[in-house]
Amino acid sequence: MDTNLMTLTTDEELDNEFIFYVLIYIGLWRVADTTSIPQINNKHIKPLNIPFPIFAEQQAIAKILSDMDTEIETLEKKRDKYKAIKQGMMQELLTGKTRLVNGN
Repeated sequence: MDTNLMTLTTDEELDNEFIFYVLIYIGLWRVADTTSIPQINNKHIKPLNIPFPIFAEQQAIAKILSDMDTEIETLEKKRDKYKAIKQGMMQELLTGKTRLVNGN
């Protein structure tokens, strides 16, 4: 293993996706040593005292968070699509390429 890599092992049964969300929640990147290559090592990990729920609950929590991430991605894509449509409409309307019909 490269000296810039570290593995996380535990004595408990842990769901990988749950651990992923825990590490995001903790904001581990904020405690990294800031050198030319940010590093996280044992001195950052060992002091963490994280209580873990039973495995089934970890899986359920990870599933909910994953589903929420998927929903957020879907909504962001829709937002980006509507922004592009709006930009195109502005281009057409403000340059006079498209005229509005007077409804009176």
